[in-house]
Amino acid sequence: MSNTDAGALHTRLVPGFVTDTELVPGARIVTFFDGSTARELLVASDDEDRRLVWSIVDSPLGITHHNGAARVFAAGPVARGVVAVKRDVFRDLVHCNKMYDLIAMRRPVITSRTRSVEAYFSDDAFLWFTAEDPEDLARAIRELYAEPELGDRLVEQAGEEVEPYRWPRQREQYKRYVLSAPSGSRPAVGDV
Repeated sequence: MSNTDAGALHTRLVPGFVTDTELVPGARIVTFFDGSTARELLVASDDEDRRLVWSIVDSPLGITHHNGAARVFAAGPVARGVVAVKRDVFRDLVHCNKMYDLIAMRRPVITSRTRSVEAYFSDDAFLWFTAEDPEDLARAIRELYAEPELGDRLVEQAGEEVEPYRWPRQREQYKRYVLSAPSGSRPAVGDV
């Protein structure tokens, strides 16, 4: 993946979600739609194979973690995102942020089956595959490639199902909870 690709998040990969990308030695500074920025260490790149691996090293939330890997393909009929995670005790309790990024970008999502994601989303929201099963992942990619209309259906369904978890709705729930708590009191275990 060339420096052009690594520095083009805001124009090629996620326009609107990312508004600017500045390449600096060994890293990039990413500016998001809300004005926040993150410094991402460019861990590895392979120009011939057009792959890039990066890690957040500074963000407004104080997050430091390996964040993602990307591979640029020639344009095709379906822009899609793959969320491939190993299934373990941790992943069965949490969701991957990339999944929500892809939903916000209105991209069909191909994702590993984990208990946490299955608890919140229907089988119609994503194309699912068995974690650590490359043949099953390949099947899902081929299925989406062969039927572009499927991608449109997945995008619509995931968008509907994520709506209750979006910040505008969650903000109202937080406000109701905070305003209903007696002044100076702490919530009882189980009330949260």
